Amino acid sequence: MLARHCSQLRRGIGFICLAAGLIAVPLRAQNATASGAISGRVTDKTGALVVGANITLTNVQTGVARTAPSNQSGRFAFALVQPGTYIVSADKSGFAKANSLPTQVQVGQTITVNFSMQPGSQTQTVEVSSAAPLVNSAETGVSHNISTAQVQNLPLNGNDLGSLAVLAPGVTPVNPYDPTKSRVATFSVDGSTGRNVNATVNGVEDKDNSVGGPVMQLPLNAIQEFQISPSRFSAANGRSEGAALNIVEKQGTNQFHGGAQFYFTNTALNANDYFSKLGGQSTPQFDRQQEGADIGGPIRKDKDFFFFAFYHDNEKTSIPITPSAFSALTLAKPIGAQPVQVMPTPYHDNRYAVRLDHTINSANTLTFNFNWQNNYGLNDQDGNTVDATENNFTKNALILGGLTWNSIISPTIVNAFTAGYQYWNNVIDTNQVTPYAVSFPDGASFGTNGNVPQNTTQKKWEFRDDFSILHGNHSIKFGEDLIWDPFLGGFFKFNEVPSLSFQDNPSVIVNNTNGEYPNGFATPGAVTAMSLTAGDPYYIATGGTKSLGLYFEDDWQATRRLTLNLGVRYERDTNTYGENDMAKNRTYLALKAIGNPYASHLPTTDNGDIAPVLGFTYDVTGNHTQLLRGGFGMYYGQTFQNIPLFALQQADPSLFLTVFSASLTGVGAACNNCDVPGTSIPLSQWRLGVDPNPVWTGAAPTQIPAGGTGQLVDPNYRNPVSEQFNLGYTWALNAKNAINVDYVHELGLHEGQYININPIVNGARVLASDFANAGITPLGAITVAEATGRSRYDSLSIQWTRRMDRHFSINTSYTLARALAWGGSAASFGNRPVTLNQWDPVNFGPTGTDQRHRIVFSGIFNAPWGINIEPIMQWASAPPYNAIMGRDIFGYGPGVLNPHAIVPTSNPTDYTAYATSPISAINACLANNTCYEIPINALRGQSFFELDSRFGKRVAISDKVSLNLFFQAFDLTNRANFGGSFNGNVRSSTFGQATRYVTPNGVTIPKAFRGEFGAEISF
Repeated sequence: MLARHCSQLRRGIGFICLAAGLIAVPLRAQNATASGAISGRVTDKTGALVVGANITLTNVQTGVARTAPSNQSGRFAFALVQPGTYIVSADKSGFAKANSLPTQVQVGQTITVNFSMQPGSQTQTVEVSSAAPLVNSAETGVSHNISTAQVQNLPLNGNDLGSLAVLAPGVTPVNPYDPTKSRVATFSVDGSTGRNVNATVNGVEDKDNSVGGPVMQLPLNAIQEFQISPSRFSAANGRSEGAALNIVEKQGTNQFHGGAQFYFTNTALNANDYFSKLGGQSTPQFDRQQEGADIGGPIRKDKDFFFFAFYHDNEKTSIPITPSAFSALTLAKPIGAQPVQVMPTPYHDNRYAVRLDHTINSANTLTFNFNWQNNYGLNDQDGNTVDATENNFTKNALILGGLTWNSIISPTIVNAFTAGYQYWNNVIDTNQVTPYAVSFPDGASFGTNGNVPQNTTQKKWEFRDDFSILHGNHSIKFGEDLIWDPFLGGFFKFNEVPSLSFQDNPSVIVNNTNGEYPNGFATPGAVTAMSLTAGDPYYIATGGTKSLGLYFEDDWQATRRLTLNLGVRYERDTNTYGENDMAKNRTYLALKAIGNPYASHLPTTDNGDIAPVLGFTYDVTGNHTQLLRGGFGMYYGQTFQNIPLFALQQADPSLFLTVFSASLTGVGAACNNCDVPGTSIPLSQWRLGVDPNPVWTGAAPTQIPAGGTGQLVDPNYRNPVSEQFNLGYTWALNAKNAINVDYVHELGLHEGQYININPIVNGARVLASDFANAGITPLGAITVAEATGRSRYDSLSIQWTRRMDRHFSINTSYTLARALAWGGSAASFGNRPVTLNQWDPVNFGPTGTDQRHRIVFSGIFNAPWGINIEPIMQWASAPPYNAIMGRDIFGYGPGVLNPHAIVPTSNPTDYTAYATSPISAINACLANNTCYEIPINALRGQSFFELDSRFGKRVAISDKVSLNLFFQAFDLTNRANFGGSFNGNVRSSTFGQATRYVTPNGVTIPKAFRGEFGAEISF
């Protein structure tokens, strides 16, 4: 069959046949991640199949049409259909021509349009009522579409499309998983952190290969719609073990359309927030103006179209410092703190989007997209427990573009070839460098921010081909997706200045309330932890990275009621573990010299990432009103650059590393080999403000010094993978209402963990004797990035969808879920155990995003007199947080987290029982089983509730021009949402108290009630 199709391809784009022959598997076609499909059957009035009917699909907006015949099964299908509104028509000699009503095709959906043709002449026309069904008869997995109406009408704080992703069951808003995402609406998918989401824009990958998740934000007025698939998505989507987010931008049509938008809020429209009121402060500044404009239309009618959109955001915002942190930092002024009650966080952002569509002929079209963004913000790396010395700035420049060539080879063969380019340059730095940085148990800190300076540069090329064949009852799709990052790297200088930690808060130290600080901050050994870095902070994946994805998928309509989805995907990454450089890694060489198994061989990226995808849908009633669906799939994610980053730094000619790291088990406790750099004073005797400050006096290191921290990637490292199972039931109550019930199970494997293989046990490093026997410099803590983490997610969701009818539409859902993980975080690469055995049960518990119950309601209500009301309501039960002892009780040293809270066996909820107990007493009670260490994330924070709404009135200026005036109310109930952001340090005076909001700066989730005026003019 392939040879026969290739003979046809030679008349079009024959090089695809060569590629297909070389890889020996078939490819899917308009790009599979940016399109939908329409299929159906043609029968006569008796129900007999009609073969050879001519089916025409016409885009209402552009007039572009394509045709296909009904086959021997009376079936027709149009693959790779660009989202939009279409009319489907059927005609055949002896029958009256039949036309469907305008039908909306959304990204990722297959629309069913069936024809029952009536006898008659071809001059007659019979209208077929076929609005887009609420039941997607080809959907075997779990996905959720956000429509054009929802994008344009629902209230969005900050105009970030990620805020709408939370309408899907299994998706929740969360704290940013990385400081570079502080201005982005980050969301968790199925209990994860949110970094395991792969996004595409018009089929081109929009992914942050450094830390994960989407990287570019788009003008909201350029987005037509998007689909989020939290689990069990198509094999055409890859490089994510979490979710697929597919975004489609608007295009021009045969009519000129466009508009302009303006959003305005200032401090007077904001209520005072919890922390400001607690500190007796006035409402912190929050002024924001957002402007946008867009226009699209024909260049040549039915042939060429353009679309352009622009968006600008200007913010003068701020973060109020918590009263407890301000008080603590005020007491710390003698050692360098500069307390402030508000940190300014101004922000400026510009976004542009251009799309051009060109019709070459009836069988070939070209689509070009270009997106550009640049922004600048202050203090994005800060929370609400810092001072003025932690100031920093962030700059971003981003480009995302693509060119797609769609070819209709024959009525049953379609192909799409896409070439894409992505560029991202991020710079984070500060204009002020301090002598040292200091932190306290309650979270208060001052000094140069530990995340600066840093830079990430990503240049990415993508070449994708999707091929679709309709053969009998089989819709076969296959394709390849090659991504080449010629440059992926930058520099990361963590802890640019010496990092100092106290085990007690300033109030205890200054007032000497526990008798351990007779000289306050200058007490010998008061600083119980110190680390110092030095060297060349640059890192780069030499030779760049490559990722190849191959997939095959067959939607087989086995019977009229049963459809099977049979697919497989193969992923192959190159150099994503930094394997081109690991042979020069100094930690690897040191471990190889002592015969350690972690240096038995170099890491190599996976060769066997083969992922089957199997699903089914069964039409229970035979009329597409009730569907049973389900399936199983494996999905491989990618290893982000931040995992081998530190190991890459130790492969450079000049290293960047922690050259000194020491911690004490108590104030003035004895330590070995812990002389403060630049002095001959051990940390146990060093006095802050009296003795010389720590300083690295040597040159940039070319070898790891004695006691320095080693960094390595496990030679057996693997890409993360998720095994996913779903079972669902959809019931279309009528043409306007549908109910979905879905059960989802996910098992996450090979998730990232950091393990210290050289901890301190009984006062000595585990590998000290091995280094001594080999006669080489002994290393300190050795952090190995391993792929040993696991997680599990289970959920049951019930969703009711009502399309617009009688002036209102509704989307609401309830989700019952449980998320568990080793290390307390799913899809993370930063987990560390608190014990030497990472499989100790205390390391296993609910993820930080675990919410057992979640309810979401949204709707669009067209009230009388042109008034519109569009609310979004979210409620979720409290997520967990972790209770920790706040000090190194067991003496393992850096690289192993401080233990969780120790509680009495007789009173397991007394979390502070041993907060100030001598370490000897704690170890004694543990030995006697009169106390125990609680598991990770054992405490629960605050339930989440947010009610937002838009109230507007649309005024017709002319037949084509209208003005929409509206007021957006965010957090109508004025609730402070903290989520799981509570102080878990039992040694802190603020233990159990809220530390920050779900998103600290409030630009996507408000800190308190916020009002915003807006105006949109459209034509």
